[in-house]
This record gives sequence, structure tokens and C-alpha cells, in this order.
Amino acid sequence: MLKYFSYCLTFLFLFFSPLYALQNLDDLSRDIEQFTISSAADLYNLNDVAMKVKTKAFFQSDRVKGVHVQNIHTGETFFKAYKSEKNLLVFNESIPENIIDLRSKKLELTYDGSTIGTVTIYYEYEEKVKGLSVEEKAWLEEHPILRVGNEPDYAPWDFNIDDTPMGYSIDFVNLLAAKLDLKLEYTLDTWGNLTNKLSNKELDLLHTMFQNDTRKGISYSDPYKTVINALFVNEKNKDIKSLDDLETKIVCVTKGDSTIASLREKFPNINIIEVDGYIEAIKNVALNKVDATIVELGVANHLIREYSIPSIKIIDEVDFAKSKIDYKFRFGVRDDYRILTSILNKAMQSVSEDEIDELENRWLNINSSTNQIKQGSKQ
Repeated sequence: MLKYFSYCLTFLFLFFSPLYALQNLDDLSRDIEQFTISSAADLYNLNDVAMKVKTKAFFQSDRVKGVHVQNIHTGETFFKAYKSEKNLLVFNESIPENIIDLRSKKLELTYDGSTIGTVTIYYEYEEKVKGLSVEEKAWLEEHPILRVGNEPDYAPWDFNIDDTPMGYSIDFVNLLAAKLDLKLEYTLDTWGNLTNKLSNKELDLLHTMFQNDTRKGISYSDPYKTVINALFVNEKNKDIKSLDDLETKIVCVTKGDSTIASLREKFPNINIIEVDGYIEAIKNVALNKVDATIVELGVANHLIREYSIPSIKIIDEVDFAKSKIDYKFRFGVRDDYRILTSILNKAMQSVSEDEIDELENRWLNINSSTNQIKQGSKQ
């Protein structure tokens, strides 16, 4: 019965997440997405009449000022249009410089799995984040796309179903990206690999991250969520009654987890087994292959329910005294993009209580205006 219930939850995630993602986009972002999809079909069929009809509808947005569609195989312009100063639509004439100088998005047009062209959309930018400096605004224009990490199994914060990134942190970073007019490109990988990619500048940004002073090459944002790390053991285990009992024990943790350094410092004789995923760590405890594991509380509860894992009990909160780890979720940014850290801090200040409530209710079923959660912890 529990397994059937978990399948139902997975189906609900798959069904509603694309709808929720569209709701999270502002009106212009949603219009651009829909126009890009339909433009690809018109370019493939060389149907400029249909393109003209869709462009008229697209230009109903006051912020859209021009579009330019190009065939990448021929290098020729297939279609272009702009809105004149008198608010009239002009088709297939040169787009004026004053419109070319506006904010723009250049997107690939894909049809039947192949890229066939590009569409450039010129629009008036609506500033949603207050207090950005001239330098920060210029940086955003020069860096319209950010590469962001995504884990497969860190629900409810960060996970992936059917190649779709999901979770509280995913929706939060998407919300900030919409406010900053940024496009995010997600890379799915294990936490250990993602942290290495951030250090090597193969990624620009990681979310759901603890500030860990032992890590080099990372700039941390202000926190956006306070969480709890917990110690889990098999329910038949009588030897471990608290965190202090881990000396000489076998403890399973995820590769790259920030607790590893603190565990080795506090317990010199501890035996640490590193695995790729959180579910593997929890299964090892359930099967008595290891003595204990340390996992964020919300993640552990989710995985135990999702996979119907028996024989697991929580023993203690993991909060090392004098630890160099701050158990609050932050954004980790490659250190040569420190200006992005400042931008993200300002963007977080623009998030409303209603927007936070929507995230809490969707992923944690908690209303931030009446309840402060303290759940989960991590690297």
C-alpha cells in the first residue's frame, strides 16, 4: 500500500510540476516560451503567414518591441517585425536601432529534435529587483545564462523526475532567475560531482548548500533556509544513543557532504563510507551494512516513505560545536563571479511573503507567516 502511495505521489509530481513551472514564470517569460515553440514549426514549414498571425498575438504584450527569426541552415532572415513609435506593427523591414538597443533574448528554434533556426526577441525590461548597481546590471546583460546544479534524490529540496528538476530550492532559484531575467541550464549529477564542477568552474551556481569554510573557490550568498541534519541508525542498534557514540563506528555519508571533515576531526577512529546517493546511505543502515548515516531530516523522511524502508530510527541532531559548517541553505557561487553573490542577495530581498508561502505550502506544507520550519541540513 505504501509503495502504491509513493507511485501516486510521483505521478502527481510529474503531472503538476510543468504546470507549476509555467505559473512561476512571469507573463512575458511565458509568452516568449510559447512563441518560441510555435515559431519553430512555422520556420520548418516556411509558413510566414502563420508566423505573422502569431506575431500579432505576441505583440499584444506592451513590453515586446521586435522579433527576428533566422534560418541557421541558410543564414538568411526568415521573418522580422517590430512595433513602431505609433504602436503599429511593421513586418519584414529593418528593425530600428532604438529597438535593437533594448534588452533581448536569442533562443534556438528546435523542431523534431533538430535546431533549425534562432529567434531574437527585443523587449523592454521590467526591473523587479531593486538596488542593483550599474555594474551589476551590466554583468547580468553580459551573462544571460547560468549553469546550475541539480541532484537526482534530495527531495523535497532538490531532485529530478523524468529529466525535470524539481524541489523547493529549484523553484526558489527559478523564481530569482525570473526576477533577474536570467535563463538557467541545469546539470544533473551527484552532489560530490556537482561540488567539484563548481570548484572547477564548470558550473556557475549551486543551491541547497551549507557554508563550509574548508571549501575553496566558492562565494556564499546569504542564507535562505535553516535546516536540520540528523543521525539515523537501524532500530535494532543499541550501541549508538547520541552523536558522541560514533567513535570507531562505521558511518555512511554522501560523497562531498560537509559533515565528513567534522566527523573525522571529532572522531579520529571513525570509519566513513562514502556513497553517491542518499538512498544508498539509508539502505545501508536498514540492511545493517553500516552503523549509521547522517542525512537531512526532510530528505530522510521523504526517502524512507518513498521506498518503504523499514527499521530506521532517528537518534540525534547533528550540530557539531565549533564546526566550520553553517547549517543554513545558501547559494554557492564560483569565486570569480562574486558579483553574482551580491546580485542574488538583493534578489532574495525582493521575494515576497506570499511567494515564500507558495513554496512552503507546495514542498513543505508549512505557512511561513505562521510557522518557521527548521528542517533539513546538508553540504
